[in-house]
Amino acid sequence: MKKPHVKDLVLLSMVAVGAGFAAMLFGVGCEIAPANEKIVITPDASSIVIMGQQEFTVSGGYEYAWSLDHENWGMLSARSGNKTTYTSYYDPGVETEVQTLSVVSTISQVQGSNSSSYYQTAQAIVTHVSANKHVFVTPSTASLKKGERAAFVASGGSDYTWAISDPSWGTLSPTNGENVIYASATSAVSTILIQILTMTSGDGSKAYATITHEIE
Repeated sequence: MKKPHVKDLVLLSMVAVGAGFAAMLFGVGCEIAPANEKIVITPDASSIVIMGQQEFTVSGGYEYAWSLDHENWGMLSARSGNKTTYTSYYDPGVETEVQTLSVVSTISQVQGSNSSSYYQTAQAIVTHVSANKHVFVTPSTASLKKGERAAFVASGGSDYTWAISDPSWGTLSPTNGENVIYASATSAVSTILIQILTMTSGDGSKAYATITHEIE
């Protein structure tokens, strides 16, 4: 048998080393978890009366932890897991009050033998509405992206006027009457933007709707 030349041995060694290096890179690449994960709560806004309930579901992360901005206004059926049900124990009276429901998710990253974690937070808005309320806005919630529109209808009163909490985020047309259309002029960048639509009846009674500007 012909003995391999020294150059041939060197070449074979280089090929073997290159193949091993490529395999190592491929193996490491397969172990890297996604660095950017977006968590989403569904629904992201809801209206509720005292003793009413609303279920929320979160997706897009791991190891969820739920919390409330006002703990004494209601109760969560679970503080961990991808689902929880909020029960209202609070009647705001004439006006409405807004509760913020938050969930924190742990996102893990693995690269070779090293691992790390970071956290992401998502929020949903729960509007507490008085059970004695006699004027209403329908729908009570809407979620919009830039350029989208939502129609709202007032009932239970008369001589309605409308206003929004931040006019730079969108426009109302018209600003009085039973029907109004809100047009979104912006999208959220990192956290959702909450626009409050206020309807005032001729007798001074008010009703509200929550408009969520979605993240794009």
